[in-house]
Amino acid sequence: LYGHTHKSEEDVFFQSCITRMNQDEKIHRKGEAEYRAYNVGCMQPYMDYEPRSLKEILEWGESE
Repeated sequence: LYGHTHKSEEDVFFQSCITRMNQDEKIHRKGEAEYRAYNVGCMQPYMDYEPRSLKEILEWGESE
């Protein structure tokens, strides 16, 4: 979980790194859980400027 990146270039880059890590067979082995990272800054549409529980954040991430 991370926040305060405001959909910046850094946020886009970080998410692309997570995607590449999941695609790289040397880093991520089939059958293992994927690497996940969620921007939990309140400026995210699903946050609606309010704190959210871990359960809500994970449910949102699963629906993406």
